[in-house]
Amino acid sequence: GEPADPATATRTVDIKIVGTAMAFEPQHVQAKTGDVVSFVVANDSDLEHEFTLGDESVQTEHEEEMASHAGHGAMADDANSILLPPHTTKTLTWRFTSPGTVIYGCHVVGHYAAGMKGTVDVTA
Repeated sequence: GEPADPATATRTVDIKIVGTAMAFEPQHVQAKTGDVVSFVVANDSDLEHEFTLGDESVQTEHEEEMASHAGHGAMADDANSILLPPHTTKTLTWRFTSPGTVIYGCHVVGHYAAGMKGTVDVTA
């Protein structure tokens, strides 16, 4: 997939961060190839979280990157990742270009390992 202009979004998916449970709601989203989805991510918890889209290799790489930055301040938003301070809402818009499974996860140290992830099942 690839980042997309929010003005081209074909649908919006609200994602709630449940900080006390280290979870996203919903944990599974459906999309079709060509869909442009604006993920509106609300962090209503008292902890910092993030929302990163990508396949397993992207998630693994980002997990290692976040671990190496632990204690050195927050990472910045990127094309496929948004950092959410406590009690904030941000939007990430993505175009799904091929079928498969895309993962969304939080890589604040310890969160992904605790199961803070979900999937987007993309069909043709």
